[in-house]
Amino acid sequence: MLDVLNINIEALGLPLQCIGLGSYEYSLAFTIFAPFVVAAAVLVGFLLTPLIQGPVARDPRWLLRGRPRKQLIAALPWLLLLSFLVFPMVSSAAFRAFSCEEFSNGRSYLRADYAVECGTDSHRRVRDIAWLGIFLYPVGISLFYAVLLLAARRALVEDKPTALSKALSFLVRDYDFKFMWCELHLPLPPPQPPHTHLMATPNSQC
Repeated sequence: MLDVLNINIEALGLPLQCIGLGSYEYSLAFTIFAPFVVAAAVLVGFLLTPLIQGPVARDPRWLLRGRPRKQLIAALPWLLLLSFLVFPMVSSAAFRAFSCEEFSNGRSYLRADYAVECGTDSHRRVRDIAWLGIFLYPVGISLFYAVLLLAARRALVEDKPTALSKALSFLVRDYDFKFMWCELHLPLPPPQPPHTHLMATPNSQC
């Protein structure tokens, strides 16, 4: 039932071959880097919004209205939502780079793409991309959450909301504070982090 959140680009029926993403290698690279493009667009949109609204409103102080820190915090809930959605998709795609199937002739091929023979240069290239995805998502997202939670720790412990702690409500609103570190523990592999991540319930132990 929870597989619905593990978005599979190929299952959506998108014509990946038409845009040069028919192979596992290219679809994996697309899956890893596309969310960064979306995140960058979100950040640029939030940073530019007050600067655009200023001149439109003919406010002479529009240059001062940007307040990058405030806009970054405003964008944070959307970035957290994005990370939550793409985490299982990228993790699942990346771990497929290490699953090979051996045939009777003694040669093995990648289950995700039987055009890739395991142990060859093309397979090593795929694994390098997969390791990058694992570093950026299972490891990187957990570190990103840790930094944010540590930065807002006092506000969360003392129940004195700040702009940052409010922006983190997506992570902690369903947890008692002593259990909120489940958000860091549960996303980590192996082997199916998206399912484990979603099984946490309010007031439950990690």
